[in-house]
Amino acid sequence: MYKTMRSYLSFFFIYFLIFGLYSCEDFNNSAEESEEDTELAVEGTTKFYLIRHAEKDRASSDSKNPPLKQVGMARAIKWASVFQTVQLNKIYSTHYLRTMETASPTAVSKGLEVLPYDAVKLDVAAFKAKNFNNNVLVVGHSNTIPKLANALIGKEVYQQIEDHINSYLYVITIANGQTSHMVLNVDHCISEYIDLPNNQ
Repeated sequence: MYKTMRSYLSFFFIYFLIFGLYSCEDFNNSAEESEEDTELAVEGTTKFYLIRHAEKDRASSDSKNPPLKQVGMARAIKWASVFQTVQLNKIYSTHYLRTMETASPTAVSKGLEVLPYDAVKLDVAAFKAKNFNNNVLVVGHSNTIPKLANALIGKEVYQQIEDHINSYLYVITIANGQTSHMVLNVDHCISEYIDLPNNQ
């Protein structure tokens, strides 16, 4: 597993130069707000950035734990540039190869360790408390990411991600006891809002 991840690191550094300039103006503004929230940590602000793993290799002989395919690795690198101006404190991933490889380029660019978590057994209340005042990236799956978003929000808002979509970014902000949320689509321009029945 880790040998495969290491084999992609050189791929990451080459493509990071290509995607490094990628950003949308509105997300840059959002990223700057994220940094301000970090500076105001004493006020009690926590941000969770939730993403599904990038495109997996469906032709892999290991159908239970496939790696990313080439376009998926390119997306993983794109995520690193998306979070370039966000001051992440922690990065979490499930134990699967496809999620670890999705998180790896961002972790390398931030100098952070990818922390494993169990999406099924996760105690969300304890997870929130453990990451209080942090900006946190969580990489998961089409069914677990919306479920985690709903648990962090405290109500059912988001449905399972369609299988062909790997580009949604869920942003959950908890500030002084108030929770706000939004979903962005990085494939269209990450300032585009996706199906927000209630943004509060």
